Amino acid sequence: MNIINRIGKYKQSSREWYQRAVNTIKYITVHHTGDRATGTNDQVLQKEANAHIANGWPGLAYHFFITKDGAVYQINNYTDVTWHDAVNWDSIGICLQGYFHPTINEKPTEAQLRSLRSLLDELCTKHPEFPADQKSVVGHKERSSTSCPGDYLIGYVQDYRNKVGNVTWGNYAPIVLTDSQKYQKIIAQVESPAYSDTGFRNFSRRVRDNQA
Repeated sequence: MNIINRIGKYKQSSREWYQRAVNTIKYITVHHTGDRATGTNDQVLQKEANAHIANGWPGLAYHFFITKDGAVYQINNYTDVTWHDAVNWDSIGICLQGYFHPTINEKPTEAQLRSLRSLLDELCTKHPEFPADQKSVVGHKERSSTSCPGDYLIGYVQDYRNKVGNVTWGNYAPIVLTDSQKYQKIIAQVESPAYSDTGFRNFSRRVRDNQA
């Protein structure tokens, strides 16, 4: 898929994010902007960045951003611990432009849904270096007290997770993990520094779960 590289563009040069090992990434958190910003894609991204910087943050705090036309921008590196879901250390943040909640009640565009599904499949199936997979996709409100990503987006997020990516929306052929890919995901998770001995004891159970 086409991902536009904007890493570092929407961050203050004098500030840096905390860093982490990629094998500690266990979740992919989906957001909406919760505003009605207009303009070119660059103008929208800069407005969001300015709002985050005004909060005292280093820059735009998502790893990926999907504009209304379906363009996908990578904003930060996987190793960057950005401040997006209140936990932060163990997740990648994806934000869709729009206000998908009362009282505005916008709905994600078809282009956004296609790009979201494509991006989730990309992250969940082609990155064995981190444990997050299709069962690890959550909405912001599932990690902290908020209405984000809004009533008109959370259903897609939960549907993707519950059906392990095999969804009908987005008009995109789903990627089904092979046994080898599942094994790589499990190995990456077990070898994570965040794992304790308990994780190793549960290894066989995790293998069975992923082969079910």
